Amino acid sequence: MEEIIDTHVHFWDHSVSGLSWTFLEPGFKHPRLGELWRLDSPRYAPPELRLEAAGLGVARVVHIQAAKAADPTVETEWLQGLSDRDGWPNAIVASCDLAAPEVGEVVARQARFANFRGVRDLPAGERLGDKEVARGFAALARAGCSLEIMTSCDHYDQLARLLGRHPELPIVLGHSGLPVRRDDDYFRMWSAGMQRLARESSAVCKISALGSGPDPEWSVESIRRWFHGCIEAFGPERCMLGSNWPIDRMFGSYVRLLTAYEQLLGDLSPEEAAHVRYRTAERFYRLE
Repeated sequence: MEEIIDTHVHFWDHSVSGLSWTFLEPGFKHPRLGELWRLDSPRYAPPELRLEAAGLGVARVVHIQAAKAADPTVETEWLQGLSDRDGWPNAIVASCDLAAPEVGEVVARQARFANFRGVRDLPAGERLGDKEVARGFAALARAGCSLEIMTSCDHYDQLARLLGRHPELPIVLGHSGLPVRRDDDYFRMWSAGMQRLARESSAVCKISALGSGPDPEWSVESIRRWFHGCIEAFGPERCMLGSNWPIDRMFGSYVRLLTAYEQLLGDLSPEEAAHVRYRTAERFYRLE
């Protein structure tokens, strides 16, 4: 297969002091994804991912925050050590509480790690109207790092307003704009919202988590319109691919997911497909 950058992976290692992974705790049940604790093992790190990705063209990966820690730089330091030793991850999106007053200070401490590129704050996607989150957006814009935001289409207008105030803030709309339902009515609402957000901001879209909780019995055909809906809204130059691995192993193998991506990319021209495969991610995460 041709080269691809996987822009959404999660690693863990229970032997690392100061880190824990809530979604792996016994009995944990995610509201959309189910019993993620079933994925647990002593470690999931670059060697384990390389085994699953062998022969699939995965050249580089981006790690998205996953651990819980009193100090978010502990996860980043551990990930930088993995990269220095194993070559992956090539970029790190770290944890940051956007509503906290010390956002700028946290980013400054994260920035001392070579592979740090930006932050993600999962709760912020549901709190885009809060003044504390708006203050965090402003702090990130001043700090010059990127933000990955995960929010559903009923919050796109709030997101567009925030980004209009901070056009210099590089932002990724995560998990395909989080289409939480997969029916026709929701598709129309999601598609219109995605096109409006793409027009009103410079955000890029991460195509990921389509073969996931809202579509657990997914197929290439069931995810096709959502995959291409992202590209139709943002254009191939503003789309990238992510696996959400190993979380989405709950719904199929890595081989099956990347094979589906290959089939869907076949609907594009080679130039368009190259942007989605790796060029957008190279540019956004500064991986050239």
